[in-house]
Amino acid sequence: MFLPQDKMTFDIDLEGNITHERYHGTFSVKCLLTNAETLQIAAAVDKMGGNSQTMPAPYRQFMKALCELDFLVLDAPAFWKNSEGGRTLKDQNVVNEVYAKALDQAVTYQKRINDEAEALSKAHAEHQKKEKEKANAAQAQA
Repeated sequence: MFLPQDKMTFDIDLEGNITHERYHGTFSVKCLLTNAETLQIAAAVDKMGGNSQTMPAPYRQFMKALCELDFLVLDAPAFWKNSEGGRTLKDQNVVNEVYAKALDQAVTYQKRINDEAEALSKAHAEHQKKEKEKANAAQAQA
């Protein structure tokens, strides 16, 4: 099956929960990761200590978000680029919101692929049914 381009965009416009700074702009994100990228994310999280069982879960999740965003974000506003992908921001809610929106885009993309695959499957089944009916009709006339 042909996969459509897996790049989607979203906008953010929010206020940092610590600095009260405004963050706005458009992000372009990739919706599918390769197996190699998934392994690189796991290695990066591990290197940051994100797999430590003594570290509280919210921090492990935050590390995973930062590492995954490194691979998901294709283009971003200047504030994101200038903050090392959110690492030097003081407002964690910005990173969490960007991550949530990036994951939403991936879910939307996957749903679109599934819907297209289902439509193709139905069309194929309908075509097969018509071909069989045609063959049966031809056989009945013979």
